[in-house]
Amino acid sequence: MKKILSLLAAMALFASGAFAQDAKKDPLEGVVRFMGRINPLLQAIYQDHMDVARKVYGEGWADVYEERRILAAVIRTYGTPALSRASDSAVISVMNKNAALAEIVAEKYPEGCEYFFTGNMPNWALVPEVRDGRMADLRAKAYAYQDGKFRADTGVMTGDKQYVIMTQYLGMTADEVFKSMTAPVDVSDEDMCALAKKINNVGVLPKELQGDWGRAWLGNGPSPQKKKPAADAKAESRAVAQETKPGSFEKEMQVLAGINPFVHAVFMDHEDEARQLFATAEASGGKIDPRVQAAAMVAKYGNPALSRASDTIAIDVLKKTGELNEALARYYPQGCKDLVTMRVSQSAQAIPQVKERYFQYLEAKRLAYEDGKTRPPAAVKLTAQEILQMITQHLGVTAEEAVKLTKLAELSDKEACSITMRLNAIDPVPEAQRGIWARTAMSWAG
Repeated sequence: MKKILSLLAAMALFASGAFAQDAKKDPLEGVVRFMGRINPLLQAIYQDHMDVARKVYGEGWADVYEERRILAAVIRTYGTPALSRASDSAVISVMNKNAALAEIVAEKYPEGCEYFFTGNMPNWALVPEVRDGRMADLRAKAYAYQDGKFRADTGVMTGDKQYVIMTQYLGMTADEVFKSMTAPVDVSDEDMCALAKKINNVGVLPKELQGDWGRAWLGNGPSPQKKKPAADAKAESRAVAQETKPGSFEKEMQVLAGINPFVHAVFMDHEDEARQLFATAEASGGKIDPRVQAAAMVAKYGNPALSRASDTIAIDVLKKTGELNEALARYYPQGCKDLVTMRVSQSAQAIPQVKERYFQYLEAKRLAYEDGKTRPPAAVKLTAQEILQMITQHLGVTAEEAVKLTKLAELSDKEACSITMRLNAIDPVPEAQRGIWARTAMSWAG
């Protein structure tokens, strides 16, 4: 009975997918797959040019600026030509995503407006709205890249025509046009934000010019040479200071923040232990798998905090889990079986709707962790009998269905989705028990 209960509870929540990769595969292939979570455009380029990826990651770089310069050069060399040939609908979509992102960055993180001119945005993962907008932009660019790479050249828009569009339609002054060509050098963050809003506002253009302008602007690409002068830089936070001189651990954590905010929060609260974990794994030459130790850290520090979260926050986690389950059932039904093994596969996350719901779930879980870590242990916990009663009587999962879950190969995708969606539902749970049930479900350690 305990094994069945462990299996059922495991289905109601997800462990981090960040440590579930096959360690036997080519490490570079893993890096490229991983890249899709932080830069889909760069991933698409590397998938087409693995020799370039191997050269970039084989040589490394001396500092963060050198890293940015190299990556900008890769995008400019291999990505920009394809973007300049993409269809009207593809480039207009990119410009619209850029315009929406410019509004968000201007409000939430104005120093990030350099992104629209150099492709660089330090600490993009620290502001959820910025992170989501940036990913939407890069996904649109990845689609436009795939669309344009097989198309013929459409011709280059002349500088005079670009100037006319910028001044007569986009409402830019001659000084603003000049700044757009030289930014970020001698251009303030506020001015770059204002410029980005105007440049990407394709909606004000006549329809026959929208695609041409999108191709022309995207065809400029990020400049490998542009660098914001240090004298103009604002006082940086501790996070930014780390980003300018990162070690391997800092780089890992910056990436992790954009992939799994829950695990990132646990690691940052126990930084010394996390550093030791990575150092030991690195020194072992591959003999020690850091994923096992990382999972142990999450179980040690994360699950107890989740078990103490408030009713409202815990219930929201379970709701987000249900929404993720619904997205899988609709867009990637075979992914419902992965829930049984506590994974959300890379293939599933390649679907934008699933990826978005998965990240929302992880962010909700991070909030539950932050809320619960300062609270005392819950006074009341559900017994095994109460858990079984909840699953069978309120959530409607029968003993026969539980047996089916032990034989996934014999279970259809439709059946798996049906069972997991019931397990991840909150509405059938009596209102007085929803908080304690949500805490039990998300903190269950098996």
